[in-house]
Amino acid sequence: MRSQRGFTLIELMVVVAIVAIILAAGVMSLGGRDNQQHRQHWAQIQGLLQTACDQAAFNQKIYLVAVTEQGLEAFVREQGEWLAAKMNKVNWPQDTKPRWQLDALLQERWQLPEPGWMCWPSGLVSEGEIGLSRTDGAQTLRWDEGLYFEFDH
Repeated sequence: MRSQRGFTLIELMVVVAIVAIILAAGVMSLGGRDNQQHRQHWAQIQGLLQTACDQAAFNQKIYLVAVTEQGLEAFVREQGEWLAAKMNKVNWPQDTKPRWQLDALLQERWQLPEPGWMCWPSGLVSEGEIGLSRTDGAQTLRWDEGLYFEFDH
């Protein structure tokens, strides 16, 4: 009686199926991580806008969420001057191209240090929009004067 050496076709197919399942799970978890990072980034943007507007109402001062080359930064108007507010900045993700929509007349009228959206002591904010384009698509965050957010994928 001769003993066979090697694997049967069924054994090879089972191994290939197991490896395929493991690879698929790994790829899905990496893709989920990217989406989670982008969701966290959008939450940071919303948080900065909300915090600036809350501080404007609480301190009865005008705040600005300004667009810079690096991301978003908050300023406060004190005695006719714009000073950096003590809030966390939000940097643009490396894999995105940002775009925004804002009232360009505000920068000239209020002598803003950078273009941006103003939060008033009344609790209102200038309407705006921020979009981030990535290789896998674009996403946009919009808000109105009452800071009600709308998110488009």
